[in-house]
Amino acid sequence: MKKIVGILAVAAMATSLFAVDVSARLVEKGSLAGGVQDGATYLFGMGNTHQKDNDLLEFQVASDNAGAFFRLWCDLAEATDDVPNPVRLRQANFWFKPVDMLKVTIGRNAPGLYTERIDWWKVGTGVKIGDYNGWGGPGRYSSALDGYGVMLELTPVDGLFLTAQVIPGVGNAFFTKPNEGDATYAAYGIMAKYQITDALSAGAQFRDNGKDSWKLIRAGIEFGNWGTAYYGFLQPVFLLNNKAKDSGLDGITIDNYFSYNFGFMNLQARIPVTIRLTGDDGDTSYIVYNIKASFPQSGWTPYVQISSLDLDDDGTFTNCGTTRSAIRFDDFKFNTSLKFGASLNVGAVGLDVAAVVNIDTVENAKLGWYVPFVASIGF
Repeated sequence: MKKIVGILAVAAMATSLFAVDVSARLVEKGSLAGGVQDGATYLFGMGNTHQKDNDLLEFQVASDNAGAFFRLWCDLAEATDDVPNPVRLRQANFWFKPVDMLKVTIGRNAPGLYTERIDWWKVGTGVKIGDYNGWGGPGRYSSALDGYGVMLELTPVDGLFLTAQVIPGVGNAFFTKPNEGDATYAAYGIMAKYQITDALSAGAQFRDNGKDSWKLIRAGIEFGNWGTAYYGFLQPVFLLNNKAKDSGLDGITIDNYFSYNFGFMNLQARIPVTIRLTGDDGDTSYIVYNIKASFPQSGWTPYVQISSLDLDDDGTFTNCGTTRSAIRFDDFKFNTSLKFGASLNVGAVGLDVAAVVNIDTVENAKLGWYVPFVASIGF
């Protein structure tokens, strides 16, 4: 009995010392109907929505000088013997402050400079179009410092944030010197950001992805904040040495975002341009775009969105032959996704329903349409 009381006392003390926050969110995606030119038409379908971008379960605990954090995710498809469906770890880290101005974080982190607010996680990286349409190269949506390792954050004066991170990854060494041959090293990165005024900041990032791998430099300036009617940033990124045999500048992305709240309408626009400089056959420059106008009403928000074909087909049954298609400069073929939708809350449940038409002018592409929906609940 004394042992049980002691355990409860320790738990109560820990709760009093640390603020604990546990949240859960479940997202379901599907389509009410859809079809493709000269193809099949369907009514109602549910998707196997990956919860990894929606964070099935999130746990945070923190005091003034220490804390921990992790996220869990899973697929929603029924597990089989061949395809198990366990809950998996999305991200985990813990942190502590040896002094007020220094924060040490151990685990996975993804600090970044500036991120657009339509999709929140899309950041240009200067990669070639084949990598942009897939997941090759440095990863078109990654932070410059994304990875598992140790991160130091220093705030020596008000408004100045300095970050350094070594990113060996799980089970790897940061530096290795074999008995024979050259030494190797894993990824590392640094970042500096200065808040000039409440509505203006500037910063830069650098990542070396390891010996004989790519290097990335990102710089940017941000204007506006949550309290202003406007917000935007300009964030050029320079991709260096993407091929081990070469050194030099492979590509430049002019990453940009702008939003303005007119009262009756909130307009957001993102039109990043990537300029490729290798001169290799097929390594063309390209552009993508995403423009959204929302019209807030009492209890719901209708919106109109026009974007290049870069949609998440996770449960939405996207048609038109491709779901990721940047627009090439060497063989310009326009494509667009027209989306007319509305978002609203029904109690604790969030709903988003839209009508989408996909138009692509590349050879053999077909007109596609569908009526996607997203339903979510969080606690």
